[in-house]
Amino acid sequence: MPDIDSRYNVIQISFGTPINGTDYEIGFTPDGISQATFISQVQGLQAQGKKVLLSIGGANDPVSLDTYAERDVFVSSVTGLLNTYGFDGIDIDFEGSSLSVSSNSTIASPVDSPIIYLIEAIKTIMANYRANNNNQKMLLTFAPETALVQGGMSQWGGLWGAYLPVLHALRDSIDLLHVQLYNSGSMYGIDGGIYNQGTADFIVAMCEALIQGFDVPLSGNTAGPFQGFPESKIAVGLPACPSAAGGGFTPTATVAAAINYLRGQGPKPGSYTLAGGPYPDLAGMMTWSINWDALSTCNSTSYEFAANFEDIFLAGPCWKPNLGPDVSACDISFPYTLDSGTPTNTNVTFTWKNLTTNQTLVSNSATANTWNISAAGTYRVIRDSAGCSKSDDIAVLEDLPTPALPATENICAVVPLTLTASNAGSFPSGATFQWYQDGSPLTGETSTTLTNIRVAGDYKLVAQKNICTTESTSAVSSALPEPVDGCTTSGNAAQLAVRQTSSSTGPYTWYDSSTGGTALGTGTTFTTPPLNATTTYYVEDASSISTSTTG
Repeated sequence: MPDIDSRYNVIQISFGTPINGTDYEIGFTPDGISQATFISQVQGLQAQGKKVLLSIGGANDPVSLDTYAERDVFVSSVTGLLNTYGFDGIDIDFEGSSLSVSSNSTIASPVDSPIIYLIEAIKTIMANYRANNNNQKMLLTFAPETALVQGGMSQWGGLWGAYLPVLHALRDSIDLLHVQLYNSGSMYGIDGGIYNQGTADFIVAMCEALIQGFDVPLSGNTAGPFQGFPESKIAVGLPACPSAAGGGFTPTATVAAAINYLRGQGPKPGSYTLAGGPYPDLAGMMTWSINWDALSTCNSTSYEFAANFEDIFLAGPCWKPNLGPDVSACDISFPYTLDSGTPTNTNVTFTWKNLTTNQTLVSNSATANTWNISAAGTYRVIRDSAGCSKSDDIAVLEDLPTPALPATENICAVVPLTLTASNAGSFPSGATFQWYQDGSPLTGETSTTLTNIRVAGDYKLVAQKNICTTESTSAVSSALPEPVDGCTTSGNAAQLAVRQTSSSTGPYTWYDSSTGGTALGTGTTFTTPPLNATTTYYVEDASSISTSTTG
């Protein structure tokens, strides 16, 4: 892996496959190197800003989740591999008999257990990843065969269109969809024409179908329609050279012509005419495989596929920068480097802006393809190439949860009182906490729970991680039952009483002073000595919090 060409920025390790005679428990063992060495190599790629995913399945190893139990084993095994190897996410490449859709299913409401369980499993794996990785999103990509996706235009049932319910259910979480535009029979385009692999028309028609969406099938739309994906999530999946696939290899010049037409940077290369577009934000290219591309015998030179990607996407006249997904300021260190995703080039300039402060950080720089920031906010990079400008934004978020405390509490209802943040489990690893009473820090109280509270006041919990700080305050009152004010004539005694409530039942002690006074009696009533002036008496319950009455 250390020798992978630098132009590859998403590396999908192939494959995680079923083990122990199952078609649902996923295992992975590095080939030819130790686990420790492999993990180190993954970390080395990640240190270069690359994403490393585990691709699950492949052409020779079907995966099928037929029961709840199989779903749960799949979840635990994949989660374990993500934790062990530190992958950034997973690629789903279920082929063969892995998925099949019943004709009475619809895209929005599938009825087949393997499809339903796969959707549920991926959602759980994503939640596990977020919980185990400081609230970071797991990257999710799909590499289905054409029959399983675009094939739904011609027929619905069996393998035809079987991926569509999965893609629909997970569309908001999918980062890249790169259908294999190889090893394929002829396919319909959304124009009703039929197109063959290995041609520019096939690339253009299949990609636009993913972006525009299509009826399922074209003749009746009984199960659909399938709603398209943003162009920024679509990559063109192709073999690296003729030997890499049984069919579908497309010469580099044809690939470039097709993608340039899709992106609005070249003429129509065949008979297919775009129904919409152009699509300048097309995500990129996927190949099977990096290993094939690295061989000098694969094409005329090694890494010809990577070079074609560079010519199309990195050196093109109107390339869009990519700052990547939003990040949490709580999980990074400042200064933090934002990367436009492109090297410097002739006639290319970069402008960086802080949209939060409405400040231009640098303007029309030929060298600033990266920029260091020192605070959270929303940032924009604008890449200009000979007058053609494209931009991308990224939010560096202060997204630490706010402690969930009750707004008010009555200490008289339960003594001693305990306060705890009900959302304690949502804080990322490494977050710190401090409790305050009436603005003063409480020594040693550095968890999400404060116990043994016996005094009324404002209790504040402050959470912090790096530059992120949130806080919440609970107002603790001492609302004891109020004694009843009594009146009597001069020279006579007064009869005083406590109005009891369910939150306080005593025992009660009566005093002549709020603190340090003399105990005069106990019980819910008290008879004063003869009075010749207005006099205040105090009653205290077992928690030593008092109220007063005048007699």
